[in-house]
Amino acid sequence: YTPDLGMQMNPIWLPSPEKVVERFFEISREGYQNFSLWEHLGWSLIRVIVGFILGALVGIPLGYAMGLSGWFRGWFDPIVEFMRPVPPLALIPLVIIWFGIWETGKIV
Repeated sequence: YTPDLGMQMNPIWLPSPEKVVERFFEISREGYQNFSLWEHLGWSLIRVIVGFILGALVGIPLGYAMGLSGWFRGWFDPIVEFMRPVPPLALIPLVIIWFGIWETGKIV
């Protein structure tokens, strides 16, 4: 703490907003790790869409079947009710162990 600067953090821990904006425009112009910002955003969007589609392809028919059939409800309701209170963040280590850190783990 120096009286003339006030209470400021070291820029390595919390850079100024100007530096953040400057770095954003630099990355959008020059890219990051040999890929442009827009390529990174595109791949992230593809992962989100694929994950949503796969979840919908499994969840909608399963929910429909559970709503219409007591047999399906009897088999799958305990699993659904067991997973309901589990926070999604608690599943991240399991997803990494089961699916790895590559594309499959990112989509799941």
